Amino acid sequence: MDSYLRVKLPAAGTYRLELLDTTGKGGTAFAYTLDVRRPVPDFAVLTTLSAVNLAPTGSAAFSVVAVRRDGWDGDITLRLRGQEPGFSLEGGVVPAGRERVQMTLTARKRGSGAALQVELEAVAVVGGVEVVHPVKPADLRMQAFGNTHLVQAEALWVCTRKNAPA
Repeated sequence: MDSYLRVKLPAAGTYRLELLDTTGKGGTAFAYTLDVRRPVPDFAVLTTLSAVNLAPTGSAAFSVVAVRRDGWDGDITLRLRGQEPGFSLEGGVVPAGRERVQMTLTARKRGSGAALQVELEAVAVVGGVEVVHPVKPADLRMQAFGNTHLVQAEALWVCTRKNAPA
């Protein structure tokens, strides 16, 4: 993750900003970007998997991660985008102060066995205005020594198994 510093400085004064590599291995062969700006509160939401397998009338739990930007910390409501026939979403709220929650996707009828793309959207009030963002499908991956990160995927796929008991 990139470094992030949020600070409120007195209006008057001279300031010096120094950008250093914490390992001491930086130099002119490396590129650094510094973004100095006023905060723009916002959010993004990612899934922790890009494929969900459901029994025909069953459910599956999965998690989402909220990325809160520039100090914004309100509730985020998740919902199925558009008309997703045959599915319902339960527990789709990321409360203020939380970054990860688990929710349940349920198929209301027997599936065909085919994989379908499902889209979710995240809704929140930011600065008194309703903001809607698509939820980005991603997969939680682990690297050596237990470090994890989210790798964005192209779509969120749902498959309902037709041969499972109803």
